[in-house]
Amino acid sequence: MSAVDPGKEPTPEARPVSRATVSAFALIGLLLALVLLLAGVSVWQAQRDARRAVEGRAVSAAYTASTHVRWLVEANLQALRRVAESMAGRPDLFAASTVKDLNEAVAALPGAVPIWVFDADGDSMLSNEAAGIQANVAQRDYFQALKAGAEWHIGPLLTGRVTGRKVFPIGYRIEREGRFLGAVVVYVPADLMAQFWASMDLGPGSTVGLLRDDGWLVTRYPIPERTLNLADYVLFTRYLPAAPEGFYEAAASPADGVSRIVGYRRVEGLPLVTVVGVPASSLADNLFRRTNEIALVAAPVGLALLLVSLWVVRLLHREEQARHALAGALEDNRTLFREIHHRVKNNLQTVAALVRLQPGPAEPKQELMRRITAMAAMHEHVYRSDRFDRLDASDYVRTLVEALRGAYGSEVEVSCALSPVMVSPDQALPLGLIVNEVVSNAFKHAFPDGRAGLIEVSLRNETAEADRAVLRVRDDGIGHSPEWTSGMGSRLIRALAQQIGGRHEFRNDGGTVFVLAFPLDPPSRGGAENRTGPGGA
Repeated sequence: MSAVDPGKEPTPEARPVSRATVSAFALIGLLLALVLLLAGVSVWQAQRDARRAVEGRAVSAAYTASTHVRWLVEANLQALRRVAESMAGRPDLFAASTVKDLNEAVAALPGAVPIWVFDADGDSMLSNEAAGIQANVAQRDYFQALKAGAEWHIGPLLTGRVTGRKVFPIGYRIEREGRFLGAVVVYVPADLMAQFWASMDLGPGSTVGLLRDDGWLVTRYPIPERTLNLADYVLFTRYLPAAPEGFYEAAASPADGVSRIVGYRRVEGLPLVTVVGVPASSLADNLFRRTNEIALVAAPVGLALLLVSLWVVRLLHREEQARHALAGALEDNRTLFREIHHRVKNNLQTVAALVRLQPGPAEPKQELMRRITAMAAMHEHVYRSDRFDRLDASDYVRTLVEALRGAYGSEVEVSCALSPVMVSPDQALPLGLIVNEVVSNAFKHAFPDGRAGLIEVSLRNETAEADRAVLRVRDDGIGHSPEWTSGMGSRLIRALAQQIGGRHEFRNDGGTVFVLAFPLDPPSRGGAENRTGPGGA
């Protein structure tokens, strides 16, 4: 191994890599990895959002379809009911030997949809589609259901005898004095869903269908070649028994084998289920488009991060600028803490407003709103005093007591003897909630039937070293009842007193006396910056 000549300058390969360069390359690698990670997360989230969007569209479309189907079926049932009532009052029509025109027998009947009337044996009697053509439907399931006593029945998809079109029947029973006379049946074209399908704009390959609750296919668009019975399909074996509406992914549709996201919903009040299918391939299309968008963003971001990383190398040598930035960040932190307390107070006030609007018993809501108001008042005192480690509890307690007096609107007098007592925010919040509970109990229970009285609230330091304080609430009302100790307010008082390490008691002495003695937290040596970290604000 040869030694390096001292008189020669080391070659570039022999120069050691500086720590700043190593740090820069490490930072560049970290940032690029972060970009790739963020891109991967964005792609994953895009795929999840696309799936949720498709699922939501399918469920929403199924709901719309169910509303459309319900209106359609009820409209047809109304027409069938009119025909059946007319037929039941004209026994002479059942004696006819040939099929007559239905419009001659029933005046003002719409002729847009084929309607047939069959006698008790299933032989055709009247029709607005093809008078003179004989037909027998005695073996059709819808006719047998009507003959067995059903008021109306909807049949599965079939091919019309006259037109050869795909239709589905809706039959209505004709009877007189409980005796079955026959049935009136409307044959609804299966392609009526085409216009509705087009209006949903779910894209190529989407479907909309109507099923009976026993699994038989009633209609579908695009129209299938044959009817299907899906009683053993997962929709009826798994999803419908669990929920009347929802979605699932079908790996292969039983009608055409296409993979789809399917939304379904039971039609309210009818033995029918609407299904809407959106092709699963649309997920891949959305994902591909989203991936391209992310790539277009990630590329310049990666380049920008590379340039920023190189710029950071220069910043490593600027310690003075870093110290100034740290001082500015410290001031920003203080502003941020003020803003946090301000926003927490506003949010608590919003919560109180929402509670007020929520339906329910007034008294529990008022109690909850008073507790929320007590919490909001503490945050208001913190940001108004601009101190994050200590606050004067006397001002806080006085504010709470005055607010409670105004809320109850009582004629009871309130007297406050409050000495300056400095507490931490961690102690102020439990202390305020305790004052809220005790004073509220005095207003509510101590002076029944609107009697007059006095509530005295005092707060002072118990020791000369100011390391302990005493809160005392006294009223000259009816006295403390042992039953109050089992309520939620009493449990809350006990828990809050334990939280601040205090001892409390209720006693009767010409009224109710509540006493709470608690230790005071020592002031922070580091100021507000050390006190108001993530858990201290």
